[in-house]
Amino acid sequence: MKIGKIEKRVPIPEVHSKVSFPWPAMEVGDSILVKAVQGEEVDSLKRKVKGSARYYGLKTGKRFRSLISREEEGVRVWRIN
Repeated sequence: MKIGKIEKRVPIPEVHSKVSFPWPAMEVGDSILVKAVQGEEVDSLKRKVKGSARYYGLKTGKRFRSLISREEEGVRVWRIN
């Protein structure tokens, strides 16, 4: 292991995701359906969507609820606060 020197004023790069969820535009009571694409597992999709909503909620104080909708083959997310 090699530990580097302390550096000052190095900016943190912005994270750019390939997916842009509409969390900022959602109002309390709104919901969205994120549909799984062919070959994508709904359980895996829920982990991704739930993680994104939770992270956004922690930064903004908003809360979301997500549930798998097997009939619609996707994940539905509601803004609850």
